[in-house]
Amino acid sequence: GEGNREGSRLTHSVDQEEGGSCTSWITCRPVGLLASRTHRASALFGNLPCNTTTKRTLRIGGNQPKARGMSSSLKKLQARITCQLDAPPCAQFAGMFVAADRGLYKARGLDVSYLLPSKEGGDEPELVLKRQRDMDAVLVFPNNRDTSSEPVNISIGTVEQNVLLPAIARNIQAKGFGTLFKRSPQCIASLPSKPLLTVNDLIGKTLGMNIDSVELTTTLLSHATARCKEIEIKVLSRNQKIGALLRGEVDAIQIYSCSEAIELEARLGKAPGILHLTGLRAEGEPELQLGYSEVLFGDRRAMRRPQFKAALGAFLEATAQGWRECAADVEGAVASIMAARAGAGLVSGGKPQPADAVPYQRESLRRCLALVSGKGPRAEDLAGGDVCVPCPLGWQGGSDTLVRMGYCPTRVPLSLSFDAG
Repeated sequence: GEGNREGSRLTHSVDQEEGGSCTSWITCRPVGLLASRTHRASALFGNLPCNTTTKRTLRIGGNQPKARGMSSSLKKLQARITCQLDAPPCAQFAGMFVAADRGLYKARGLDVSYLLPSKEGGDEPELVLKRQRDMDAVLVFPNNRDTSSEPVNISIGTVEQNVLLPAIARNIQAKGFGTLFKRSPQCIASLPSKPLLTVNDLIGKTLGMNIDSVELTTTLLSHATARCKEIEIKVLSRNQKIGALLRGEVDAIQIYSCSEAIELEARLGKAPGILHLTGLRAEGEPELQLGYSEVLFGDRRAMRRPQFKAALGAFLEATAQGWRECAADVEGAVASIMAARAGAGLVSGGKPQPADAVPYQRESLRRCLALVSGKGPRAEDLAGGDVCVPCPLGWQGGSDTLVRMGYCPTRVPLSLSFDAG
């Protein structure tokens, strides 16, 4: 984490078993130009103190080609940003990986690193705020040094709006400041021979899903049909879902349209039946507004500081440019995704996973670009100034839906849940 010097790289990692705590640092050593992009991107792995599960930090970028038209003079380091991801490195974060890979963050005075998700998931708001408190505590006793001119340390994360809003309603002092996806990729997939395309089609069927999707999906179903109790929910791990559907153990599964749907389609040889979660509504009702996906957020109190506001604005600007460069150079973006996955230890050893294949990540990136733009995956679709910037009305509409459904206990004012800049 914060103890590592800029321009250094860690070449070793230590995993901590759940239930333990670890406060160890691994010595950094400078790394020059390396032959492969994977080695350049593997960058930083280390152990951070935590309560239950040790987090691994990934810094990508470094000795990378400069972005087209970027000045050779880099801005003085203004902020170190640690981003808690809510999913393993994949195409969902391609804009950030490309921005780091091509020096877009560094050109704005930012040093950005990433933390892999916890085993539990859904605890990102708590983790991000605790990390910010820990960072701020260091400044309280800075060994009698004047730290006013030093770079600020900022903790941010990514999470679904339907996770962030209930957390804020529980008085967790988090606040959104941007978003990667304009709509949620969550959907329900079924076999093409027996497609389930409406809520009524799900009645009497068994639906498999991850534990962190159960509450939202059952809430939506209870409002969509009075017969929701006739829909059986079976909790499955991420790796079990597709196999369970193909073996006929469940009739449908909850997946992401930009990732797992690609693997399912490849194994089926044709497109599965898809019912988006926004379609879980009573007959005749308009499509649900479930808000944004992959929301960028931080500590509400810390975000009031002028240095934080400036740094987060620069971060959004660079990330948006990273997404535009993904659309303009798909193959280069896929290389950055694969390098980030390799750097996180996701493609080394063991049985190859579908997500390890370049064609999978290429198609996933295409679908993610459409979610980022809200239009399509082409470069012109991302040419506007609204990339990574949610509409306040759309944000509040998603919040109001969650309250109306009873998923969020109370209405959270826009001023407390989202920073419009």
